[in-house]
Amino acid sequence: MTEIAISDTCFPIDWSGYRKRDLLFKLFSTVFVPEEVLNEITSEKTIEWVAGCLAERKLSLYVASPVILEEASKIINKMASLEWARRIELPEAVCLAAGKKHGYVVLTENKGAMQAVEIIQNYSSVKIMRAIDVLTTALLTSKVSVTIRKMLRYS
Repeated sequence: MTEIAISDTCFPIDWSGYRKRDLLFKLFSTVFVPEEVLNEITSEKTIEWVAGCLAERKLSLYVASPVILEEASKIINKMASLEWARRIELPEAVCLAAGKKHGYVVLTENKGAMQAVEIIQNYSSVKIMRAIDVLTTALLTSKVSVTIRKMLRYS
């Protein structure tokens, strides 16, 4: 797959516990992690996994431009202005803005980010993938050939 992805905070927290986590790098040519995400990670296991992947150049650091940060701020404000909508924070908003501008797949488990692409005008084209979507894609594209039971087992 030649797609590029960008990951928010919740995705690597969940994904770092999966034994076959390197499968992610078979599906995407590049996986970016924004600086804002690194600032939120506190789990030792996740920090070790992300740091190791950055050192091995499996993950790449994404530094948001002023344009992306401005767009992220607009997303946060739009979601906050809707009383019934879920709130999102800067890391998720940066991923959505970068996903829209550059065509990146956004890796997230955040329900606010998923809701944002449904309700904010011009964001419906942003592709969101949760961990289960990544696993399903890997299975359907023959990137992995294991039973679903084994595939979903966490260490």
